[in-house]
Amino acid sequence: IYKGIIIDLSNNLGGDIGPMLAAISPVIPNGKLFEIVNAANNPTSVTFHGSVTNNMGTKIDLGNVKKVTGIPVAVILNRWTASSGELTALALENNPSVKTFGGESAGYTSINDTYIMYNGAQVNITTSKIKKNNGQIIFNNKIKPDVQTNNPIVQANNWILNQN
Repeated sequence: IYKGIIIDLSNNLGGDIGPMLAAISPVIPNGKLFEIVNAANNPTSVTFHGSVTNNMGTKIDLGNVKKVTGIPVAVILNRWTASSGELTALALENNPSVKTFGGESAGYTSINDTYIMYNGAQVNITTSKIKKNNGQIIFNNKIKPDVQTNNPIVQANNWILNQN
């Protein structure tokens, strides 16, 4: 039997959020994760059900995912936690058993769209902000951990052991 879970997002530079969230889907509650808000101030809800992220990333359906509740979940962040790595941390904020440890993230908390030019070159353009479920708008803000520490694994492990 385990006493807690440590999810290490340090050095996670981002990528496709769908597989990232599917991999840790047992500890992400179903429902709205956050909203993306475009330049016209129109919000789109990013939701999660089972292992499937809707309105962002690749949909990964792992079937009937048993949700794990009431277990402490420590999330490790550092200055190289970026983009979808940061949004994964935001998605985990919806779990009341989560606490973050480490250093501030990179601050790439925005939504980019990629456009392919006629010659094959690609251009990434920032198109949207993030609106957390508490109403806070973040736009290229760093995520501050709950516990700022240079020894996040040790601190996270100690926190988990003291929760039971």
